[in-house]
Amino acid sequence: MSLKRHLIEQCIKPAILYGCETWALTKVAGLKLIRGQRRIERAILGIRLSDKVNWTISAMKRKWKFATKLATQMGADWAQMTTLWKPKKTRPLGRPKTRWTDDLAKETGCKKTEFQLTQQNLIPSRATPYARHQLKRWVKEAVQL
Repeated sequence: MSLKRHLIEQCIKPAILYGCETWALTKVAGLKLIRGQRRIERAILGIRLSDKVNWTISAMKRKWKFATKLATQMGADWAQMTTLWKPKKTRPLGRPKTRWTDDLAKETGCKKTEFQLTQQNLIPSRATPYARHQLKRWVKEAVQL
């Protein structure tokens, strides 16, 4: 790996930058250089674009995993109290801020007002079975890859 990195730094990078010396370095030209650098690094490391991990999907998976943990947990702990905490002050003017549970409610088909990750009497909400189903599906997809 270090030899490949050394090859890029000593041979390929100077040759490409020598050819770019006559360019007017605009934003578009800078983006082309960045894209080219990434493409060369992917080619040398043998990584395809289809192997790229989508961060938004990964973030949603982690969020559902954490939501399932909170929903199935008996008793209140710090994670549950801080995630589901609602301040007692009045709401500021303007559009309401997006809450942590809003996209979970959207995906489960609940109304935002009726969606609660856990209820006051610690009975799991209706989002819990959906979250478990999502996690099982993602685990199956990961095993198949």
